[in-house]
Amino acid sequence: MDESWVVAFVLPGAELTYSRHVAEPGSPYAAIILTGGRAARLGGVDKTELTVAGKTLLARVLAAVDDAEKVVVAGSRPARAADDDRVRWVLEDPPSGGPVAGIAAALTQVDSAAVVILAGDLPFAAGIPAVLLHSLADMPDADAVVPRDEHGWWQPLAAAYRTDALRGALRALGDPHGQSARSLLSHLKVVAFCVDDLPHNSLLDVDTQVDLDHARARQRQRRSTGAH
Repeated sequence: MDESWVVAFVLPGAELTYSRHVAEPGSPYAAIILTGGRAARLGGVDKTELTVAGKTLLARVLAAVDDAEKVVVAGSRPARAADDDRVRWVLEDPPSGGPVAGIAAALTQVDSAAVVILAGDLPFAAGIPAVLLHSLADMPDADAVVPRDEHGWWQPLAAAYRTDALRGALRALGDPHGQSARSLLSHLKVVAFCVDDLPHNSLLDVDTQVDLDHARARQRQRRSTGAH
């Protein structure tokens, strides 16, 4: 076994493999962006229209998957959303069903062999798809590559999946309404990707005003150092 693999079993029914290895680019992919959260800690505002450095959060996440064959956004379309032939919009039925219901609705529009799922509140998501897809392509027996930090926190809404395996996990899970995204992982063979090998701040999400202020401050700092 390659030194980059360490096998563990931490999810009921799921085989977990760790990897820090990044392979060459794989096949074309689709992207699912989830924007249907209630944003309760931000007073119920539409998070997709919040801005960092003059660009909405949704625009920044869409830019992170600008090389995807197709992008499916699970959530209501904002009034200011730009027209893009690659982008499809879907809503789960019934509405407000949570992330897994959004994934299930969006997956009906996906025909690529691999799919990247991103939450719609990741202002620095650029770089996540390429890194995780490269790792997935290098591990043909894996169903998914999911970031996991040293504290054991999973990031299934910033991850790469094999489409057929994800469909199978959804079938095994049953009714997706109200299910947690982490529940899908117990039906998949998962590669846990070390978060330290992702681009800096790429998993920073915006749930509160403090988060938004921090993201804006980080972007100002990046610009001051010549980063984008």
